[in-house]
Amino acid sequence: MPQILLALAQAAFMGVPIVVLLSQLPFKRFAFVQTILGASIGIGVSSCVYFLWLVLAGASSAKVFLVDGLLILGLLYFYWIRRRIAPNSRPVARDTGAGKVQWLMPLCTGLCFFAGCIICACFFAEEIREYPHGNWDAWCTWNLRARFLFWGGEHWQQGLSPAIAWSHPQYPLLIPGAIARCWAALGGASKYAPTAIAFWFTFGTVGLLTATVAAVRGATQGFLAGLFLLGAVGLTRNGAQQYADIPLSFFFLASLSCLYLHRYFEVTGGLILAGLCAGLAAWTKDEGSVFLMLLLVINGVLCLCFASFKEARKETLHLIAGAALPLMCLFLFKSINPCPSGFHNDGLAANVARILSWERHWVILGYMGDALLDAGSWRDKSGLILLGAYVFVSGVKIPSLVYRVFATILCVLIFQFIAYYAIYLITPLDLDWHISHSIDRLFLHLFPGLILVAFLAMGSPKVHGRPPSPS
Repeated sequence: MPQILLALAQAAFMGVPIVVLLSQLPFKRFAFVQTILGASIGIGVSSCVYFLWLVLAGASSAKVFLVDGLLILGLLYFYWIRRRIAPNSRPVARDTGAGKVQWLMPLCTGLCFFAGCIICACFFAEEIREYPHGNWDAWCTWNLRARFLFWGGEHWQQGLSPAIAWSHPQYPLLIPGAIARCWAALGGASKYAPTAIAFWFTFGTVGLLTATVAAVRGATQGFLAGLFLLGAVGLTRNGAQQYADIPLSFFFLASLSCLYLHRYFEVTGGLILAGLCAGLAAWTKDEGSVFLMLLLVINGVLCLCFASFKEARKETLHLIAGAALPLMCLFLFKSINPCPSGFHNDGLAANVARILSWERHWVILGYMGDALLDAGSWRDKSGLILLGAYVFVSGVKIPSLVYRVFATILCVLIFQFIAYYAIYLITPLDLDWHISHSIDRLFLHLFPGLILVAFLAMGSPKVHGRPPSPS
């Protein structure tokens, strides 16, 4: 177990300097955002490095940690150089609260938040006890692929064989790579590695949402946002069962958060970080590729409409630059993967017939309506209703500076939802079976982003800091 934690800590040390270098925000003020974001990005980047090592060296080896160590030293050196040449003197918005009596609400909501974290951690532990190797997707896809990467030696690519098509060998390798890398540090396979990664991404998602909203809206609103996400029962359950949908949900949220912080606080490398997180989402599951494409297209189109072609080109290039490493790994993986896509299309005529079937539309809408309410529930469909009521009471007040980026985030979530709808509409699989076995996890992809949108849009009683005036 200590070796696993050491391997994850090394990955975190790789990611945090990346975030600090690119964001150029004062670490003291944004420590939680940068640490959670950096540690998770580090796990994703280390997975990419591990995959590239497999391709170039031919087999898993603990020597990959030397490469990681060199990367960390290089990042720390660049950070030291940047601090010497251009110390961070850019002003950042400060608290607008004037009195010391404002400690009461953050204290109360903070205590409730940490109590919720403890309860969910106990539930997580109980689920782990029941599913020590994860549920079906974990042991038949992600952990199985990790075993091929780690134990396979020079024959690790046999884990991508069409002979085991039931295990979805066409899925990307962020989670298997991260697990196999931990096993390389340990010198053997252990059930604690996937458990530790699942625990981090489950509560890291809650922590990132809380820290992002707190940075913009204040501690009280941040804790409330975290509580709403903790109320999503499926988050802890699916996280403990080691589904890759939770890390995917994290990178969706991380990309959207970086996009917003880029504009709100004029974060220099915010777009590169947003692109990196979207790229890591694509390296996690196929749905992440759709998210990355939507982010590039929607952000570019809105830039053209509300800014200029020059600005659209600049922002698109920054997003692509951030996504470059995971996209390179994804393209390389697809080029050596002999297994075709898991989605079987049986022709245009059949797809048109399904699209024109009103019965299919009603079935899909019914399932989606239930899943939308269940996504944020305390098992009685109250979570989303409470969130809507809270937004209604607080009102909506979006700073003019972030109109475009807010529209981008909202459109990405909406079109990602539409993409899921379209897949269900044309799927050749049994519709009831397909939806019932996946719909709850698909909505967990979007639910943290939905909470983020709600809390960033509402006119909260106290705004933590006003954004700097646009240049």
